[in-house]
Amino acid sequence: MATRSLIGVLDADDHSFRARYCHNGGYPDHQVPKLGLALHRFHDGDVERLMTELLSREWSAIDPAAASAECADQPGLGDEVRQPRPSHIEPHGGIGFYYTDVDPDEEPLDGDLGEDPDLAYEWLYLFTGDQLRVFANQPSNQHARRWAPFGDFPVSELATITADETTRRLHARR
Repeated sequence: MATRSLIGVLDADDHSFRARYCHNGGYPDHQVPKLGLALHRFHDGDVERLMTELLSREWSAIDPAAASAECADQPGLGDEVRQPRPSHIEPHGGIGFYYTDVDPDEEPLDGDLGEDPDLAYEWLYLFTGDQLRVFANQPSNQHARRWAPFGDFPVSELATITADETTRRLHARR
């Protein structure tokens, strides 16, 4: 089953954001290391460059190594075995796999951390320039949901973070 997330940029006001949908792999132990790999290995640590590309499409999955391997036709470069994929999903080197059946001129989603989030999205990943902030879509009372802070990761540490380290750090913060 898919774990849906939004990935984007937190605005300077510290509550509004722009983000794109990602259908698969939304849990932090997957998404944080993959975003770190995309940022540091494929975008030279340049958050603005990564976000320009990321905000240009809707994503099936973030998997920069596998997508880059497929684009370069280099089996074995990606850390996962290639799987057959639907014709409406294409690789984008350095980031992952995007949907071709979504209008590329469609603007990213505008949101606010104070608004009730859509139940379709389970996780929210927002870059601020010097950190990646992670939020979970959690109930705040019987009738409302909210984006609850789940953890912050300095951009510099994303270069080497693993799934195990992500999980350990997030559990330690609770």
